[in-house]
Amino acid sequence: MAKRIIFFSFLLVLSYPLLARESIFKEQRIGFGYYPSFKGSQNFWLNYSVNKRSQKMIYSIRGMYNFRSESNQEVTNYAIGPCISARVFTLFKNKLDFRATLFGGYVNFTYKKVDYPGNLYPSQYNGAALMPGFNIQTELTDRIGIRYGGNAGVYYAKTEEPIFYKKNGILNYDVYTNKGIYWIILVDFSITIKITKNYLPHQR
Repeated sequence: MAKRIIFFSFLLVLSYPLLARESIFKEQRIGFGYYPSFKGSQNFWLNYSVNKRSQKMIYSIRGMYNFRSESNQEVTNYAIGPCISARVFTLFKNKLDFRATLFGGYVNFTYKKVDYPGNLYPSQYNGAALMPGFNIQTELTDRIGIRYGGNAGVYYAKTEEPIFYKKNGILNYDVYTNKGIYWIILVDFSITIKITKNYLPHQR
């Protein structure tokens, strides 16, 4: 249920600029990303960002979904939350933009064993994350851009682990609940598309 709420909330945020009037921001973009990461995992990104034409600050909402299959378990996770980035320096007449970023939000990790009895209940880690990072982006055209970067930090997670035992010859399990702080790394490669109109020079 929580996944559905987050998914539809994210779609609502993405549809807002298409329905609303011109905001105080001059540019609005949507981004679609993919990054094959550690241990064969597949990362898919979706983001919506707004900024003034100077692009000194960019405000975004980012969502990520990841999955991978190993010999003994399947791993899925997702993250969603706001991200702010600030320009550090540029090269080649502002064509290559280097930015410091800060991503905060909700993350969820699920590890499910493929064999019995581990497949009876997955191990889950979910909670709030705070991740500084660094991005490099460039504009190929007035509409199309590319962003590459990563964020690393910590998240404070509630954990749920199954503890298996036999009682009267029957296999049972209890769910052990705990809380802790864990490291997390997110990397993405995204193509961004500007969805606002082209502004004339006197409108900038």
